[in-house]
Amino acid sequence: MNIVCTKIIGELATMYTGTQLKTTRHHHMETKPKRGGPGRGQGRPPVKPGEPTVTMCLRLTQAQRDKVERLGGAGWLRQKIDRAKEPE
Repeated sequence: MNIVCTKIIGELATMYTGTQLKTTRHHHMETKPKRGGPGRGQGRPPVKPGEPTVTMCLRLTQAQRDKVERLGGAGWLRQKIDRAKEPE
């Protein structure tokens, strides 16, 4: 395959797949992603380092939800739970 055909095929592949094709000395085509995969340090930071968290779904009225947000949101609620005494 000549260089012109390789260049055209590479441009078409980029248009349709969003991936650039890299040609080697022997004109074999390899796909090369434009961006890397998932990296370290990505995402939301932990609430407490070393402690996994879970999600809890809670039903509130809109007025109750608004009040929780005014009082400090999830951080305020976690603090109240940590300070609350266990029932006997």
